[in-house]
Amino acid sequence: MYRGGIFMAKKRKNKKKKNTDGGIGFIIKKAAVAAAISVAAFAVLSLIAAFIIYKKDASPESFPIVFLVISGISGIICGIAAVLPIKRNGLVLGMVSTLPAFLVIFAAITAINKTPVSSTGWISLGIMVFCGGIGGIIGNKK
Repeated sequence: MYRGGIFMAKKRKNKKKKNTDGGIGFIIKKAAVAAAISVAAFAVLSLIAAFIIYKKDASPESFPIVFLVISGISGIICGIAAVLPIKRNGLVLGMVSTLPAFLVIFAAITAINKTPVSSTGWISLGIMVFCGGIGGIIGNKK
C-alpha cells in the first residue's frame, strides 16, 4: 500500500482457527473422549464397589445391582463430558456417546466372564443410554 511516498506493509493476522464449529469430526472426537472418560469412571467405580463388597463380606449376588448403579453413574458422566464442550444437542449426543463406552465395557466383561449376553447386560445398556441422555441435558445447561 502506498501512502504519501511511504510504502506501508499490511499487518497479517495469524490467527489459527480452532475446530469449534461443531462439525461431525469435532463431535465424534468429543464423543470418543467422553466414552473414554466414562470407561475410566466405570472402572474406578467398579474397583471401589468391589473393595467395599469385599470388606463388608456382602454376598456376591448384590453385585449386579451395584453394576447397574455404576452403569447409570458412568452414563451421566459420559453425557456431561460429551455435551459440555459443544453445548448443543444434549439429549441425542449424550445418548449416542454412551454406546461406544458400553461396547468397551460389555466386551471386557464378556471376555472376563466368558459368558454370552445376560439380561443384566441389556438392562445396563438401557440404563446407560437413559442416564447418558440425562447427563447430556445437564451438560447442555448454559
